[in-house]
Amino acid sequence: MDIAQSIGQLILETNITNKRTGDYLYNLLFGYEVNDKYIEKISSQFGLAFDRAYRVGIIVIDRKYGINLEQDEHTYLYYTDCLNREVMHMENRPMYMRFLNKFVLLFEATEDKETERQIEQLLKKLDSRPQFAGLIHSTCILGAAYTNPSEFGKSYQEAKNLIPKKDYLPNPTNKKVLSASSMGIYKYMFNNGNQQEILDYCNDKLKKLEMYDQTNGAFLVETLLAYYMSGFNVGKTAEALYIHRNSLQYRLKKIEEILEVDLEDSMEYLDIVNCILVKRLMFN
Repeated sequence: MDIAQSIGQLILETNITNKRTGDYLYNLLFGYEVNDKYIEKISSQFGLAFDRAYRVGIIVIDRKYGINLEQDEHTYLYYTDCLNREVMHMENRPMYMRFLNKFVLLFEATEDKETERQIEQLLKKLDSRPQFAGLIHSTCILGAAYTNPSEFGKSYQEAKNLIPKKDYLPNPTNKKVLSASSMGIYKYMFNNGNQQEILDYCNDKLKKLEMYDQTNGAFLVETLLAYYMSGFNVGKTAEALYIHRNSLQYRLKKIEEILEVDLEDSMEYLDIVNCILVKRLMFN
């Protein structure tokens, strides 16, 4: 299949609809021309009932670059337009727009989380296509749900603020749709007034390991975190780190030696991992 030709066909199919929907959604999220009459107009045109709760999702597209940058760019553009078409054909079609290299959705937040499940399946299916597998990886970050349209922009900002943290969120099953609720206890720490005490504790807990990494050019902190994110599976962790299983076992033993802990002690292990995550989620 000629990717450039496919891109052209998809753009022709979706461009006009995207522009109209994107203009409305942009105004809705960023507060321009938002009044009762404008909300009524959007509601009638898109069949949205704004007496219900809605939330914003931001799809972030991560990609790997190879030798042929022009081909990489064609692949990326084709991916984004395939994504665009898939969203257009969702059963509960959300409002959406392309904004600053992100794909922004607004959809009703139902108790059964049906739209969230559709997005999860959509992204998994798209990322696994042969032309994209291993090259492009997408994640949808969700803001909280709000009923008042004037607060939809707040949902966008919440999702946007989570984007830099997405790779540190506890996600051992590699979910495609993440939200603040995915952070568990960590979400309560952002507004804690005693952050310095938390940071001091984490620094003290990790200083020996961080110093060893810095002095020796090692990656023991990353190893420990990857082991957690991979569900304590040696094979998956080694694959994620591009190292041999024996090398991973050596690193884990080295961590135990440096920190003078037993990683079989789940409480001790999770305390160390929590310190790594807290530092990255709160202070990076």
